[in-house]
Amino acid sequence: MFRLWLCPGVLVLALACSTESRRVEKRSEPVRPAVAAGRSTHESRTGELTRRWLLYVPRTMEPAEPLALVLNLHGSGSSPEEQLALSGLEDVAEREDFVIVAPAAAGPEQRWNVPPDATKQDDVRFLSELIDRVAALTPIDRQRVFATGFSGGGRMASQLGCELSERVAAVAAVGGIRFPGPCQQARAVPILAIHGAADDVNPYEGGGQPYWGTGVEPAVAGWAEHNHCPERSEQTLQPTSVREIRYGGDDCGAEVVLYRIEELKHSWPHAVAALDDEGSGLRTGDRLRGGEVTASELLWRFFQRHPLPER
Repeated sequence: MFRLWLCPGVLVLALACSTESRRVEKRSEPVRPAVAAGRSTHESRTGELTRRWLLYVPRTMEPAEPLALVLNLHGSGSSPEEQLALSGLEDVAEREDFVIVAPAAAGPEQRWNVPPDATKQDDVRFLSELIDRVAALTPIDRQRVFATGFSGGGRMASQLGCELSERVAAVAAVGGIRFPGPCQQARAVPILAIHGAADDVNPYEGGGQPYWGTGVEPAVAGWAEHNHCPERSEQTLQPTSVREIRYGGDDCGAEVVLYRIEELKHSWPHAVAALDDEGSGLRTGDRLRGGEVTASELLWRFFQRHPLPER
């Protein structure tokens, strides 16, 4: 039994206009991820090195829906698996619908090449290429590619803000914020820093290892100057051991925010501040009310506010 189709001016068998019908159907097919939902392991080659990376695609992802991508960079001597466990970002990604890529640094010491040494691997190139490799596997919103990391991963994320500002929309560094200036070619980049005042690995006031040196607040101030944000404000959040230092102003190109946690050592905090009564912002004052905001939730809220500006 043949189906009949009404083509322009004449009633014909389905075969007569089946080609056009198939063409329309092909255009309407959803773009589906080429990887299964959840965590998967991958390798890719950059230059002379084969690099390993983990990809997390939320199970709630809808076909053809491009999602934000978060680069989640581990600390020195750590691993992608440890960074995913430390940050808890997979749980946030599942609730909020974004993709995570957690790459491994090169070499047996698992350290990012930052500050960059021209005799070592080019991690900026690797991470830039990694964005494209992830996009080939699952639909990615190119306006919402973000970078975060802990310790050495935070330093590497800071470097991306300087060198990949046209690809990375915003940066959040936990225990590792740097201003790798001068960054004359970089646009104003939204910067979030979370750091413990009792950090004995990357000291808040500076010093420590040669790669560190500058303190946290001078690094944040460097980004504020780069972003043309002259106005500094400070407030105490609940709990009262957390201080929010924010740079803005009428001519500010992109906000710069630091959360200083007084008793925190060198770790990824899982309770930064309390929600306000509406559950939408952070509380100030003396009393702790409502739920608490983790570092991962805080940085995701920050990222949501800062896609790449339209060109």
